[in-house]
Amino acid sequence: MSLALLAFAAALLPAAENQYGVCAHVTMGERAKRGRILDDAAKAGVGWVRTDFRFWMVQEKKSDLEDWSLFESTLSDANRRGMKVLPILWKLPNFQRPILAHRSEWREWVRKAVERCGADIEAVEIGNEPNVAGFWSEKVFRMEDYVSLLSDAYTEIKTARPEIRVSCAGWAGIPLDRIAEFYSCGGGRSCDIVSVHPYCDHEYENRPEGFLDLQLEQLRSFMAKNGDGEKPIWITEIGWPTHRQTLGGAEVLARGLALADVNRKTWRIVVVSRSPDDGAADDKYVAPLLAALPKGSSVEPVAPEGLSERLARGGMDAVVFATGKEFHREAFPAFYDYVAKGGIGIVLAHQAMRDEIARLGDGSVGRPCDAGWGIAERSRLHFEFVAPWHDKTRLTPHSLVVRADGTEKTHIAKSFIGTGFLKGGDSFVPIAFGKHDGRTYHAAGLYVFDSELKGKLLVSTLHDPFFRSSSEERQAKLLARSLAIAFAEGVEKVFWYCFSDVGASGDSSDPQARFGIARADGVAKPALRAYETFAKMRPSGSASLPRKWRNDARTGYWPQWARPDGRRAGAIWTIGRAREVVVPLEIGEVEVFDIYGNQVKPRRSERGHHVMASDSLVYFIEKGSRK
Repeated sequence: MSLALLAFAAALLPAAENQYGVCAHVTMGERAKRGRILDDAAKAGVGWVRTDFRFWMVQEKKSDLEDWSLFESTLSDANRRGMKVLPILWKLPNFQRPILAHRSEWREWVRKAVERCGADIEAVEIGNEPNVAGFWSEKVFRMEDYVSLLSDAYTEIKTARPEIRVSCAGWAGIPLDRIAEFYSCGGGRSCDIVSVHPYCDHEYENRPEGFLDLQLEQLRSFMAKNGDGEKPIWITEIGWPTHRQTLGGAEVLARGLALADVNRKTWRIVVVSRSPDDGAADDKYVAPLLAALPKGSSVEPVAPEGLSERLARGGMDAVVFATGKEFHREAFPAFYDYVAKGGIGIVLAHQAMRDEIARLGDGSVGRPCDAGWGIAERSRLHFEFVAPWHDKTRLTPHSLVVRADGTEKTHIAKSFIGTGFLKGGDSFVPIAFGKHDGRTYHAAGLYVFDSELKGKLLVSTLHDPFFRSSSEERQAKLLARSLAIAFAEGVEKVFWYCFSDVGASGDSSDPQARFGIARADGVAKPALRAYETFAKMRPSGSASLPRKWRNDARTGYWPQWARPDGRRAGAIWTIGRAREVVVPLEIGEVEVFDIYGNQVKPRRSERGHHVMASDSLVYFIEKGSRK
């Protein structure tokens, strides 16, 4: 399609087809704040709000009369502001559970909902995350069970209101194995939209690049192979929390370091950050480690590929190699050599060094086809990882209360370490342990080597995973980058999770309480301004231009689109080192804006407009109008 046709097609899209949504609990805990939330979302250019329509809200007890006023008032409040509601239809009253034994009642509730409220509804989502059993409160809930309920709902909705589009429940992540099961059960025939919740919480990246784009491409390819390639994809949840990241078992780290070097008062720690420097290192690694170390200590993040060079320069007292179950193949040889020559190594991971990862050919980071499960590497480091699923005797507990040595602090451990790989001269100092059926299980300990290894290794499985924590400023960057990637990949609508924080404003270590792009008191975080700016720069009705929009390493991105006013526009950002890039002269004169809509003055040359690209994207818009 030519550029002129693309711009013309974009201009023809109806203004009502707003692409921007948020999740908000305006029928539940945020009911009292509903008006303010809808006002603030509408001002930001958001056109949709996704919220629960649980049927027990209409009739909680069998003796109660049906009361649809909550649903009707929610739809009315949204419509008055020019917004649409995406209702999540599910959850029968308690007296009609389990749902699988009350399918006729389920069908009746769905039918009554669309008959009563359907005039104000354009789309519905049937349930939430069918691959997470806990959401369904059912003892047995198989994929064929969900597809049966979806099929029932689809039939009732299309009979009563055929114009309403039906989305399957948004999948937790993009689990292609479960989605394949869904399709094999016939689920694709009972939905008009496939919704996903691709939280980019894989421990080794914590960002959308190389993950969100790759996963969406794999999903689209799978759907195409199953004859569903043209079906819309919606992201009905995605987000990053801004909670304060903590280090589980902090006192264990302090105790282990004191045992490793009794004379050292402060520590210079190098941590393998597992991510290119896109602003994540301080939020994810540095702050929680510093909080657990003696005052005056320092923490320096280093990328996996740079560990060898950093170790060669010296000036560190210990190296944290793994802060999650993944460990980078590129970094292991340098880490092993460091411990072998007398260095102090640290592994803080619930499943210590279990998953080998590496940078793949497409530039993303993931598990290579020839990757192992860390057995060889752990054996070389003389430490043993013990987990219930490894124990054929079934004696290892799935969870155990352990106590940190010398403290009253207890933890729940779900995996353990052992001494099965120790060699002559090596020793093991327990730090956190508990007893089960007369046996002692260790959740943390210090390995002291005097074999071919001459260093020490502190391992703790009490570490809480670094849970995609981000500063408020980084949350804003991730929001804009995720939206740009999603629309470049052809996603039809995106619902950000979520609009508001939960609970009192202020510092919190609870990630679930800090997903909002506004604080609980309504004060906007930077991400809300970034969302508003994105919606202005890429108005609904814009059409992506069919051209290459990232480099092969997935570290440089430049998606472009034709706006409804006919002007070309785009966004540019990089992961890693900031660098100057050029907007080609073929686009003509452009205006450049930062992530918050502030105008930026580019440098002009015969090659084009030069702008500084970093992890905070910049927008460019062609001057004038093509209408």
